[in-house]
Amino acid sequence: MPTTLRSFLVFAALLNLLPLSAQQMVYEIEVMGMNTGTLTVNRSREGNVTRITMNTEAGMNYLFGKSEASFNSSNIFVNGSLEGSYARNIRDGEEIRFTRLMCSKGKCEIETKEGKGKLEPQPKSCIAAIFFDEPKGLDQIFSEDWGRYLPIKYIGESTYQVTMPDGKINDYIYKNGVLEELRSSTPVGKARIRRKRD
Repeated sequence: MPTTLRSFLVFAALLNLLPLSAQQMVYEIEVMGMNTGTLTVNRSREGNVTRITMNTEAGMNYLFGKSEASFNSSNIFVNGSLEGSYARNIRDGEEIRFTRLMCSKGKCEIETKEGKGKLEPQPKSCIAAIFFDEPKGLDQIFSEDWGRYLPIKYIGESTYQVTMPDGKINDYIYKNGVLEELRSSTPVGKARIRRKRD
């Protein structure tokens, strides 16, 4: 196991032992008018350390079969900077993307299915983080799914657009500074991901 990954896993395990204050939001995923799954984001804080996780489970039945997808990410921020991130994107049992990011003293090493490299500058935010905080003033956002920075722009009415590497656009719509709805393109059609109310 690479040293940076081992260090990240030990760091993540230690964080799980801390008495963190936690916040959770659950979203319902709707594709073609049908509820297909849930997306859950959690944020916990202890001192200058923040951990944000995202877990998505979705599935659709078709005339000729079923499609299932899952996405999981774990992100650790220290003093407002992303220090470590791990993400997996799985469709129909096949891992289509993964990302491992480890940062130290402002320098970041990243590994994806395409290989290893460096990431600059060190991220101050990521996709999972902008569920909790409106991304005011950002022109790029680190995507833990894609393992790279993506352009983000404010288009008005508390709405931001993030452009995916494949050119598709995701709209992030906020209410009182928290993500209320995400409109996304998926392989099976447009998805609406809306915050679930208790």
